[in-house]
Amino acid sequence: MILIVIALTFLLSVGIGIYENYKTRQAIKTLWDRKRALSDNNNPYVHYHNYFVNIMENEDTEDRNIVDDQTWSDLDVGQLLPKSNFTFTTIGDELLYASLRNATESSIIDEDLIDKITEDREFRERISYQLAKLGKSRNSDTSKFMYAFRPRMEYNPLFILLSLLPIIGVFMFFIHPLLSIVTVLSGLGANLYISQKHKSSTGFDYPDIFHAINIIIAAGKINSRYNRKGLKRLSFISPLSVTDDNAGEMNIGLQLFIGLKSAFLLDYHLYHLVIRSLSRNHTLYGESWRYLAEMDVNYSVALWRETLPYFTTPEVAETSSIQTEGLYHPLLTEPVENDLDYDTDILLTGSNAAGKSTFMKALGLNVIMSNGLNTSTSTMFKYRRGKVISSMDITDSVIEGDSYFISEIKSLKRIMEEVEDFEGNVYCIIDEIFKGTNTIERVAAAETVLRYLNRRGNVFVIAATHDMELTDLLKDKYVFYHFREHLEGDDIYFDYKLRKGVASTSNAIELLRLYEFPDEVYEEAKRKIE
Repeated sequence: MILIVIALTFLLSVGIGIYENYKTRQAIKTLWDRKRALSDNNNPYVHYHNYFVNIMENEDTEDRNIVDDQTWSDLDVGQLLPKSNFTFTTIGDELLYASLRNATESSIIDEDLIDKITEDREFRERISYQLAKLGKSRNSDTSKFMYAFRPRMEYNPLFILLSLLPIIGVFMFFIHPLLSIVTVLSGLGANLYISQKHKSSTGFDYPDIFHAINIIIAAGKINSRYNRKGLKRLSFISPLSVTDDNAGEMNIGLQLFIGLKSAFLLDYHLYHLVIRSLSRNHTLYGESWRYLAEMDVNYSVALWRETLPYFTTPEVAETSSIQTEGLYHPLLTEPVENDLDYDTDILLTGSNAAGKSTFMKALGLNVIMSNGLNTSTSTMFKYRRGKVISSMDITDSVIEGDSYFISEIKSLKRIMEEVEDFEGNVYCIIDEIFKGTNTIERVAAAETVLRYLNRRGNVFVIAATHDMELTDLLKDKYVFYHFREHLEGDDIYFDYKLRKGVASTSNAIELLRLYEFPDEVYEEAKRKIE
């Protein structure tokens, strides 16, 4: 009966696996034309940061253009991630995230590979299928094995006897039926207990280890360079490596198979076999991980580019900071493009809602995308590589007891410390500097800070303000650009176009009228302005 159950479970699992592979192959044939990802990459409960964390903890990142947490939030890079994510694998997710954090040592984008993915349908579908077979092990952390293995538990060969005990008990039936039943039940019970204890003691490493060996196997199937002779014998582990995390709740066959593996302690033996194999092939594992992740990210960037209205590959220059034409914000459905020749620090003025913040975010995002994904949402983007750091969406902190102004002070202090310590180029984006305090102190502090940043040769500043006094105080150091509104009777509209010079109009008082404040409020405010 046990053998029949095992055989039926195996056949059911194989049948379901064949059907799932068939569905995957069919889906892959249409993904590119539909501009869709194979799986939903917008799950708020799935994180992508493990590889980034491992880079920060194990590598020297002092000279890298790391995007810090506040800049990531200010510029909405986290919203760009799902828009640009068409990956098939978890390691692709993690490398894409690390690339947008500008944490990788060099750009992982290979334009020749992207061209081949875009133009060669057969090649594209072949690598897509192998990447899809590896798939996603949600919230896994396999990149940690590239740096070091944690001390592993010693393998106990006596557990081989425990694995065989239920089978031995079956054959004892013809000698002593009662002893046979006791032996089978005792063996199954002991094995289930040891298996669960082993899974608990290994923690998150348990599913990660099995996913890690599949990474090497998948890399070998795409590129023979990673198909080492010593690892070929481990190919049989792949179909046995399914765990609770990736079996799928509806796949009854695989759930039964996982139960049988526990009943015979199979995962215990496989776990230690994989550990030994990864230890002997540590360098190969790191190469395989990066090869597959880079393949996946290049596919993702290639397809993401197909969804954009237009894009360009940036040109790196040493003589100017930024020259761009047709620049637009990649997250807007109807963006307005702008041109900019940015070789002197900029003070940006203009009306409320005219487009200042959106433009600064578009500029910062394009530097980040150019650094990490070799892609700019523009028709031309020539720039010097550098770190982007911002102070924009400031809020007070009830938890830390910080007022708005204290939060702003801390944000700007972080920029001051960064430009003092960082030897590369730094792009500072500051929105409405010191708006949390009174006018006199705000203007005095803002002028001093902006002059300090201007004196540093490796720092490029674009700051937005409503304080027109700053345009007089800083006219010898900054160039001025502005956005403006257009009033037509009871309507106000914005063209979101960047213009040279200082804003000559404002809309705050007129907005009181348009939003139907009492007439006496509007008239009195207008009189006081005059």
